[in-house]
Formats: sequence, C-alpha cells, structure tokens
Amino acid sequence: MSGRGFSYFAETPGLPLSLKCMFNGRALYRFGRNEVAVDDGGYLILNNRQPYSIEIASPTRVETFVLWFPDGWAEKVERVRHSSSATRRTTETSRPRCTPCARRSKARGRSKTVG
Repeated sequence: MSGRGFSYFAETPGLPLSLKCMFNGRALYRFGRNEVAVDDGGYLILNNRQPYSIEIASPTRVETFVLWFPDGWAEKVERVRHSSSATRRTTETSRPRCTPCARRSKARGRSKTVG
C-alpha cells in the first residue's frame, strides 16, 4: 500500500506483520511504550497484530509505502531456515571422508599415480 499526504492520524488494534517506509518527510509511530520516527533514512517493522498509531504532520507531502506479509509468513521463513540449516549439516556429516586412496598428480607434464 502507498499513500501521500500532509497530515494523517490512525490507530489500529493490530494488523499483519508489516514494513513501513516514508519518503519526503516523516511519520511518528507509537506502539507499546515506544515512539519511533520513520523518515527517508530508515524503516520500521511492526510485529504481527502489534497495536499502534501513526501520525503525520508535515509541511511537505509525505509519501508512505507499507508492505504487509501474510499471516504465518515469518514462521514459515523461520521453519525453512532451520530446515535448510539442518539439511546442510546432515549433508556435510554424511559426505564420505577422504581415506588414503590413489590420486592422480601431474609432475613435469606426466601423469602418475600417487598412493
């Protein structure tokens, strides 16, 4: 979602996990006991169902960009991350270890077997 305006205020009991960005001005977000100003130099990620308010009061027209993630998205990413990490560890431990064996080596342009 995106929008533009000089002033805006809203309170919400909580929406899905989201990424908030502002351009050409700033917005003040309040959640819990926190107040965070978001402007061109940063962004805010709000947790799933985190109640918050947003206030924009600007002499310039502020542009907002908000990306909402579907319910369960963060948990799915975490599961996949742990799953691929476990798979990588399993793959690494199940690889055959190098044992003394015949190897080929080139010495002065000739192949020879070293063993």
